[in-house]
Amino acid sequence: WRWMLLAEAVPALLLGVAAWFYFPDLPEEASWLTAEERTWLHTHAAHRIRSRVPNDWTVLRAPLVWASALLWFGLLSGAYGIMFWLPQVIKRLAGANPLEIGWLNALPWVGAMLGMYYNSVHSDRSGERFWHIAVPAALAAAGIAAACAAGGGLVALVALILAGTGLGAAQGAFWALPTRMLTQSTLPVAAVAINIAGSSGGFIMPHLVGYVLERTGGFTAPSLLLAGMLLASAVLVVAIRMLPAAMSSSSPS
Repeated sequence: WRWMLLAEAVPALLLGVAAWFYFPDLPEEASWLTAEERTWLHTHAAHRIRSRVPNDWTVLRAPLVWASALLWFGLLSGAYGIMFWLPQVIKRLAGANPLEIGWLNALPWVGAMLGMYYNSVHSDRSGERFWHIAVPAALAAAGIAAACAAGGGLVALVALILAGTGLGAAQGAFWALPTRMLTQSTLPVAAVAINIAGSSGGFIMPHLVGYVLERTGGFTAPSLLLAGMLLASAVLVVAIRMLPAAMSSSSPS
């Protein structure tokens, strides 16, 4: 475990230092930009500075913000729950050795990567946001429940890959939903509130899954808990769609 933690941490630390020297601070330092692109960036940045408006804290009273925060909490809770407990679930389902568990554990996250990319691209091209979150979240819930019901083997593994794909797809399309309904003055405050609420899932969900696992002695209840969380997130998207678009720059799709 120590070597695993070092293997994960050291590249991130080294890349962080390299990024400090690699990424430019000003448009003039970006060698890949054309002269026209540098001029556009300067003009655009100057316009944003001149038109900067103060943050509107009254947005925290808007149902949209807290509904979006709850949705982000649900999506990240599902991800954190799978992240922390998936290796043990795979071990229980497949009875594999640690090396095989490592490879099998990577497959759902490959699905998450593909789902995040292709669903986001399709959402941008179509302009639709709500169903691009709700449907993948429901797919992730169904995948987790199916893996639990299968009890092991290839069917359970395929179900976990589908769950990862749906989870990544829903997360990839999420931020386009609240941001399109907020203004320049409300976006910064709302985005921070939503992100804080969602990130709290990283603290709450692993402990909750561990508690349920300890109380029940099996992975059925924790799996249903994660599936229920994601299914509730899918339903919540529909509720958000019905909220008045008072802060929206465009009507919901």
